[in-house]
Amino acid sequence: MKRILLLLLTLCIAINSKALKVVVKPFPPNVIINQNGKPHGFDIEAWEYIAQDLSLDFDYHVVDEFKLILPGIEDTLYDIGIAGITIRSDREERIDFSHAYMSSGLSIITLKTDHGFIPTAWRMILRIWRPFLVLAIYLFLCSILIYWAEYGNKSFDDKFKKGMGQAVYFTNTVTSSTGFGDFVPKTPIGRTIACCMMWIGIGIIFPYMTAVMNDVLNYEDPQTNKEWLKGKRIATVESSSSENTLYEMGIKTSLYKNIKECQTALDDNTVDGIVFDMPVVRWCAKQQSEK
Repeated sequence: MKRILLLLLTLCIAINSKALKVVVKPFPPNVIINQNGKPHGFDIEAWEYIAQDLSLDFDYHVVDEFKLILPGIEDTLYDIGIAGITIRSDREERIDFSHAYMSSGLSIITLKTDHGFIPTAWRMILRIWRPFLVLAIYLFLCSILIYWAEYGNKSFDDKFKKGMGQAVYFTNTVTSSTGFGDFVPKTPIGRTIACCMMWIGIGIIFPYMTAVMNDVLNYEDPQTNKEWLKGKRIATVESSSSENTLYEMGIKTSLYKNIKECQTALDDNTVDGIVFDMPVVRWCAKQQSEK
């Protein structure tokens, strides 16, 4: 899990009357640069509150490339960096960080594809038919068992076809822990079987089927998992933690200066997807949907 920080301070910074040079890079929604070139966003608001509280003078320096921030601070070109910077051990050896204030992660963004109702419904059926088949077999076997245990005791009809139908109905109602009382087992073994079906229904079947349906309704498209990345054209921002993570995963990437260039490449079908920090990816997807 990535940790995005509020501020990045050099070890040699001193609080004095000199205006601090604060380097910022667009990292929406944390850092947004408006049309006039002025930064805003909740990272900026937090920093300005701190600066006001400490009576600090500062000037913003806006850059478009992330790779300019860390070397610029190391070379004392800037005093503070605000750009959604991930805290990493190799960076901590060179630069001081503030406390982490936000947990993030990497996310994948692709162009939306409309599969249509029928393909979507068919995909859902393929995901649930096995659990429902197992449930049907379980209920059928329980029906045979309870019919055998109660046969000849007038709990169910003695005629097999009608009696089995009643047993199937009884098994379904008991497994769902309701039971309507129209069919009641009379033998000790029949009642024991009915009790077992109720407990299995409450403790196993209900939770299992709930999990199955939750998995189906919250279906994860293959384009949202890391296996999909293999063999695809993936874009990310140069010198970011995303680049380092994708390299460790063995994913070939196309590097761009900023997220806007990544978006342009995706819109032009130059790449198949973008991997970057989740807050930025969600922001970009929202902005794209509002166009």
